[in-house]
Amino acid sequence: MNLDDIKDPADLLSTDADIVKYEFSNFIKVEKFGERRASKQKLKLLKTIDPIIRTITSEEEIVYFVTNGLKVSTFEQLFIGHATNYYNLTAFAFTSDRILLFHIKSINAIGTYISRIEYSSIRKVSSSLFGSLKIKLTNGKSLIFSRVPKKDRVYLRDLLNSVIDANASKDKSAPGIIHICPSCFGDVLTIPRSCPSCNQEFKSPKKAAWLSFLMPGLGDLYLGHKVMGSIELIIMLYIWSTFLIAAYEEAIAGNSLQGPLITLTLLFLIIHPIDALKSYYLGKKGLIPVETKGKAAQSPESIQT
Repeated sequence: MNLDDIKDPADLLSTDADIVKYEFSNFIKVEKFGERRASKQKLKLLKTIDPIIRTITSEEEIVYFVTNGLKVSTFEQLFIGHATNYYNLTAFAFTSDRILLFHIKSINAIGTYISRIEYSSIRKVSSSLFGSLKIKLTNGKSLIFSRVPKKDRVYLRDLLNSVIDANASKDKSAPGIIHICPSCFGDVLTIPRSCPSCNQEFKSPKKAAWLSFLMPGLGDLYLGHKVMGSIELIIMLYIWSTFLIAAYEEAIAGNSLQGPLITLTLLFLIIHPIDALKSYYLGKKGLIPVETKGKAAQSPESIQT
């Protein structure tokens, strides 16, 4: 029996050695109606990320807990807010060695980014009343796992506090989130032009920024965020065309163009740079492979087919 054959999450609690990679009793609960419903969702999520988990973990590495939510930074919460939730949907796998993070489009569809956080890189863990788990890293940066179910959050807080070193000293040079190449699954510390191990090319955050500076929405489309990018582009084209038509009508009427020109200048100097910064920031969230001509880059989706 393998994971794809499982229909009822209760079967995971009495399964054979084929899928013993997981400590199912930690996150599969079936005694109550609400628990059974949540476990069905986790079974769907597990089927989505299991092929990658089995590829990037060692034989001895055990997955203690699986859940999903949003991975955001303090910066995002303060300055960007809910606009980036689409890019932050994340599946979390807490193993015996580390936290694995998978960008997902839904519990049934894998996204683009894969990364990990070593337990040794975590200095402090706390939780809030509003569904957030705050992770303080030894390099001074903070991450927030939000919209994590309350029962999961309580368990994970206790789990992490049992494995981290609360007395670890701060080290700005210490790694935080380590990206994983979606083609060869090797570690990539920054966002280079290509993977140092397999030469898979990645999309450039700088190029995304310049495209969004040219016209908001273009950078998102380049990064592969087709829905959000299309919405932004349509809105901005509508705004620009409205103001340009108004300026043209003023010119035909012989009126001064000072007002329309000031408005267009402010539009270009305020909205465009802000969207460029947003695209640059989103481009640095993870490794986005470039599909080479004639051959699509290997991706998490291809593992499941």
